[in-house]
Amino acid sequence: MKVGVLGSGDVAKALADGFAKHGHHVVMGTRDPSKLKDWGGQHRIDRVGNFADAANFGELVVLAVKGTAAPDALRAAGMANVAGKPSSMQRTRSPTRLPSTAC
Repeated sequence: MKVGVLGSGDVAKALADGFAKHGHHVVMGTRDPSKLKDWGGQHRIDRVGNFADAANFGELVVLAVKGTAAPDALRAAGMANVAGKPSSMQRTRSPTRLPSTAC
């Protein structure tokens, strides 16, 4: 399966690494892909890109960002890239309601 992981923190890294270890293709998306350049090269993920790259790539999209960053990450991923795909939201801090204008 192709998995797009939105986020660059510890939770996102653990999920991406776990999916890759189980034979899935993974693209991680972040605001600043250079942040994960070294980490991505040391793990089995396919590549690191921006939020839209990861969301477009994934058959499954995993949102693994701080709750307060979720609306911006989803906007950056693009509604067309996540529409109709199974998704998982991993809470890394206290829950935040997504505004109706999030995407």
